[in-house]
Amino acid sequence: VRCPAAVRAMLRRGFKGDRGQRQRSIPLPAPNAVTGIILFALVALWRNWLLAPRMGSQDELRVDGQVFPVAEVAEAEFLGLPIEDIREVDRSHAAASTSMSATLSGLGEDDLSGLDPDAFEDRDDDGEEVNEEEELLDDSARASVLLTKESIRRLEIRERSAAAFKKKQNLFLHDEASIALAREHLSAAAGHPGHRSANKPRATQPVKDKDIERHFLKGHWFIPGEKYFVYQPSGGMSNQRIILEHALIVARTLGRTLVVPPVGPHTSMFWNYNKVTWERTVEAFQVFEKERMSAATPVLGLSNTILRRFVEFNENKHNQVWLRVQRDRKGSVRGRLWTTSDIRTLYGNATEDVLFFAQSTMWKSFDFTEAELDFAHNHVQLESSFRQIARVARTALFGDRPYLAAHVRFEDKFTQIYSDQLSPAGVFIRRLARSWVQNITSEMYIATQPSKVTSSYFEAFRSAGYLLTFSDKLMDIPDVLQFLDQ
Repeated sequence: VRCPAAVRAMLRRGFKGDRGQRQRSIPLPAPNAVTGIILFALVALWRNWLLAPRMGSQDELRVDGQVFPVAEVAEAEFLGLPIEDIREVDRSHAAASTSMSATLSGLGEDDLSGLDPDAFEDRDDDGEEVNEEEELLDDSARASVLLTKESIRRLEIRERSAAAFKKKQNLFLHDEASIALAREHLSAAAGHPGHRSANKPRATQPVKDKDIERHFLKGHWFIPGEKYFVYQPSGGMSNQRIILEHALIVARTLGRTLVVPPVGPHTSMFWNYNKVTWERTVEAFQVFEKERMSAATPVLGLSNTILRRFVEFNENKHNQVWLRVQRDRKGSVRGRLWTTSDIRTLYGNATEDVLFFAQSTMWKSFDFTEAELDFAHNHVQLESSFRQIARVARTALFGDRPYLAAHVRFEDKFTQIYSDQLSPAGVFIRRLARSWVQNITSEMYIATQPSKVTSSYFEAFRSAGYLLTFSDKLMDIPDVLQFLDQ
């Protein structure tokens, strides 16, 4: 005879107080036959004392003078149905029985979901299953064990069913036709019935050209004697564009060829940009107009690779000498900002083949003049198809009427460490009032997160007399949808 492992573990672990704090542990000697029999007998007597008034036959429970099958009580308890719906059995009695059977193994009711049903069973020398507790307990206690095992069996079935359903859902979501159908239903629910019809072919996924990738990773892009400037992007689309404008000024000042990394999705800080896979990026000259940039300084756009891999495979390799500049963010924000004169003094005579402004060096590090910034802005323009679709969208939303435009960005979970607080709506409205813009128009286009369109934040704008159109309305324009698919 042995002490049940679960009971022994409970006693060694010590009991927990009401607040879940560990209390003084009970030291026990190594269990032997005597301690096992004593502990098991105490538990059995306690079980019998609780169950005695309730027991009918071996497979029945007596509740308030009525006898019900154990299976019905277990079903009511573990299917979450009121006992009244299972022949009006008192729920508290079923819970008491479950609690008592759980206590046999040193577990609470909440621990049943993680209990292995084989923990109750062993095998004898002939390979037959033997339940030691059922051998030691009398008939009156056996029904409680049956209830626990039935409950565990039901929980296992429920867990297997949930896992199978989840797997089925995952398979469903990876089916192309199902994805298109789901998009159609979601679009209709969101008020965009024309968005991505199920019969419309989806945009093809990008396919990497391995030859072009090798061209950039094996150093074939490098021309000896040329000087290059590489920079680290970060942030959302607007921040990446601003950093690109600053990089253009630096490259032009130093007379170096500007290496332009791909455009990535919205990320916070450079390390998150570097985590983005190639499939989630777009080549820079599919977004920005190459001819305009080339008129300011020679440019080289990375293709079929990402910046992190480009640097990893090229820095101080393939006969290239790199100079890495890493200015920490605190220094770049609070320290002295660089002018074009500073850049020329610091790096104008650098002999290295590649000058790399890494990590946060490009973020808020410069003090360029308005003329320099205007020059860069005029040479970093969106590719012509973007400008054309913007005109189409403007006409669809406002016709030829003038309109105001505001970017209202709420704090997001990716930028909680370094994020500006959104000003109260009244601040925006007072600025607009000082500009007398309502003398021109009261129509306002607001670019913001789709989830914030219904925010009460915008009620102040409406109260001030502005007619609001939100950026989610772009998805109602067929030409915009077609452009996004392309």
